[in-house]
Amino acid sequence: MTGRKQVLFNKTCKKIISKNVRFAITPLQKMRGLMFCRKPDYALVFRTRFPGRASLSIHMFFVFFSIDVVYLRNNCVVDVKKGVRPFTLFLLPAKESDTLIELPVGLIERGKICVGDVLELKIV
Repeated sequence: MTGRKQVLFNKTCKKIISKNVRFAITPLQKMRGLMFCRKPDYALVFRTRFPGRASLSIHMFFVFFSIDVVYLRNNCVVDVKKGVRPFTLFLLPAKESDTLIELPVGLIERGKICVGDVLELKIV
């Protein structure tokens, strides 16, 4: 979407989580994620057409900073992982999910994101 910005919004508590959203769309973008990047100031969204637990598992190889991770199913939060450390070998959601969002560390707390919340991407 050129020229249009998206924000990540917690509908449940009516709070903006991130005013800067990017998407990992291609297989290469999904594979790379945040590897070899500087600390992000954005939410990185991964979606899959095949919901499950393993389809959105991640690792933190060559990610040199901690992040927060949110797993969604139909825009509803099914799992949150706060402060995932660099070089974590394997991270799996507690329940099946269709969307994974990698956030700068601390945004789960500041955005008051809890299991059961509904998140949405809003065009501004």
